[in-house]
Amino acid sequence: MWYEDNNLGQAGYFPPDAKEKFIDPQTWKASRKKMDVYLVRANALYIRKNGLTDYFLKNKMLKVLKDSKIKLALNVRGATLTQTSRKREKIRTKEIKLIEKLESMGIHIDSINFQSALSKSVKFTSHKDKVYAYPMKQRIKDIVSYIKTVHQKYPHIKFGLIDALPAKGYPYRKAYKYLVESMQKAHLTLHHIILDLPNDFIEKHHKGVTWKQVIDVEKYVHNDLHLKYGKIFHDAKAGKTSDRLFFTKVMQMATRYKKEGGDPDYCLLMSWYPHPSRTIPETEKYTQMYLFLKLSERMQNH
Repeated sequence: MWYEDNNLGQAGYFPPDAKEKFIDPQTWKASRKKMDVYLVRANALYIRKNGLTDYFLKNKMLKVLKDSKIKLALNVRGATLTQTSRKREKIRTKEIKLIEKLESMGIHIDSINFQSALSKSVKFTSHKDKVYAYPMKQRIKDIVSYIKTVHQKYPHIKFGLIDALPAKGYPYRKAYKYLVESMQKAHLTLHHIILDLPNDFIEKHHKGVTWKQVIDVEKYVHNDLHLKYGKIFHDAKAGKTSDRLFFTKVMQMATRYKKEGGDPDYCLLMSWYPHPSRTIPETEKYTQMYLFLKLSERMQNH
């Protein structure tokens, strides 16, 4: 089971109670036993207003993760639309420096996960297609370049892709295959692909998406690409509505996913909406950690 704290719809935000859980780990004691990987947005770690100082990272966050045998993973944006602006290039530079700092502090990163590097739309473009306005070959070139830079110094770090091409109705097989082949040519390895496709998109057949297509993505990643596969559990509409509805919809998604034959290597709970509005405690209904605990039980019981 993977987990990422909610930024409440604010880029780079790290809620105070998300920080608090590392000061008082008893507030998520049972959840820590279920959690394999703690995924954190890279920008949350270097934005000063979050108060995640080097002391806190090493003596609070790292200590709790180490004591709980939870691996640390980064969610990065530095390989997403990299060549579209200087701002994007600066994001990559900041992330590389962050990786170097964490590793030098003894905070070892298990994996780096590229957020929407293949599927992010280009804003402010006259191109008829806001995804392909930034060519797929260039997107993949940016990913490979980023990985080369990191891998040379930290060969232990694994690399994965968080992708929403299927959610947007775009063909994904050729893009995934080309990414894998491009990395192989560079003597690099893609470890996993995590599908970002909200529950409400499937319910309303957004862009023609069905449960069968969701399972087809999993089968393609497993059987054709021979990679690990992960699935994000979230609901965009519920995330904009209430904590309780988000809980209900995510649990329904888990039940339906298993019923349809889904068998992901990684189940990831994350949100970037106003809800869940609270992180802890895990004993209080509809907090994100309460949901994580119930979701992990649901996925393990099927």
